[in-house]
Amino acid sequence: MRLREQQRFTQWFIWVLLIFVLVMAAMAKYYTYYLKRPFGNALPTDELLSVSDYALAAVLLIFMTARLITEVDEKELRFKYLPFIPWWKRYPWDEMESFEVVDYDPLDEFLGWGIRYNFKTWCYNVKGNKGLRIKMKSGKQVLIGTQKPEAYAHLSKRMAQ
Repeated sequence: MRLREQQRFTQWFIWVLLIFVLVMAAMAKYYTYYLKRPFGNALPTDELLSVSDYALAAVLLIFMTARLITEVDEKELRFKYLPFIPWWKRYPWDEMESFEVVDYDPLDEFLGWGIRYNFKTWCYNVKGNKGLRIKMKSGKQVLIGTQKPEAYAHLSKRMAQ
């Protein structure tokens, strides 16, 4: 019994928004440095343009490298959420109270995607509305997003036997 899943941010609207911001930043630089005209109401300073370039590059790099990796074997379920959580978060089967595949509303329950907390459950997701809800014997609850709900549902049935 082994299962591995890797998810990335592939939603088109995220990339359209990032490209739009990138084009606007390039236009601001072009107007400021080459045409010597203000882009908007005032001429931005060199420092502001540099800081915005670095911030935009950082956001772009985060979305390009971010990925949620989930693995399951005989001993545990584990995941890491790169680049934010570069180490494995481990959930041994013998410490779990329950493990189930669920439909959930990420906007309603967690106000979006990413790493979220709603004062009851930590949620780690990239896209979609399917997830693995884990309740630990310690009382801790975790929801991990998945794009392979059937594989995990099959696994959940096998674990229950």
